[in-house]
Amino acid sequence: MIGFGLGFGITSLATPALLTDRYGTTAYATIAGRLAAPVTIAKASAPLAAAALLHASDDYAPLLVDLATCCALAAIGVTTRTNIPAQEPSCRHSSPTARM
Repeated sequence: MIGFGLGFGITSLATPALLTDRYGTTAYATIAGRLAAPVTIAKASAPLAAAALLHASDDYAPLLVDLATCCALAAIGVTTRTNIPAQEPSCRHSSPTARM
């Protein structure tokens, strides 16, 4: 439990910094919203789906298999996504003296 709390805490601090560093500040809100929407939908629907699956099967085994499958798909998605090169931001944040 402590590890999950630390992970979510670090994520909430690192995400804005990483987004602005990688894409700049001009499209920050759009990118942050597009990243947050699927996560929010998953967090809202996962408990309901797990309860429905548990009620339908009366056993934890199918629920754990589905959970392991979702984790494997997420790991594949993350490793596939990391091979795509970063785009250059159109407007990076910098100090006014750096432009002179």
